[in-house]
Amino acid sequence: MRGNDGYVRRDAITVEGLAHFQSTYPGETISKEDVFYYVYGLLHSPDYREKYADNLAKELPRIRA
Repeated sequence: MRGNDGYVRRDAITVEGLAHFQSTYPGETISKEDVFYYVYGLLHSPDYREKYADNLAKELPRIRA
C-alpha cells in the first residue's frame, strides 16, 4: 500500500507467523505491527545482547542493508 509520502509499506511477517502469535495468545488482539515491536524490543534488549554477544559478533558482518 502506497502512503501519501510515496513509500510502500511491506510487512516483514507472514500471515502464518501472525497466526502463530495469535494462537499462542488466545483472547489477545495481536497485529503485525505488534509483532514487529515485540521482536524489535527483544533484539535490542540488553539481556539478549549480552546472552548472544558471541554469536552476534560473528553474524553482524554478514548483515547487509
